Amino acid sequence: MHKILVALLISVLVTPTGGFAQTPPTNQGENGTIRIPTLQFPTGIMREAVNRESVRLAALVARR
Repeated sequence: MHKILVALLISVLVTPTGGFAQTPPTNQGENGTIRIPTLQFPTGIMREAVNRESVRLAALVARR
């Protein structure tokens, strides 16, 4: 059992770490520029967040 664990440990340490890495996907933009992908939220979630924030800001203005 000890020999198997040592062999597995050596194989993990010898394996190049670059083999496990992935490059992030990129999108080709206008004029050949590379755009980094952005985090996109569903429109319903963003709309609800904007509505809540507008209610909060209106309440702050009304208190003053």
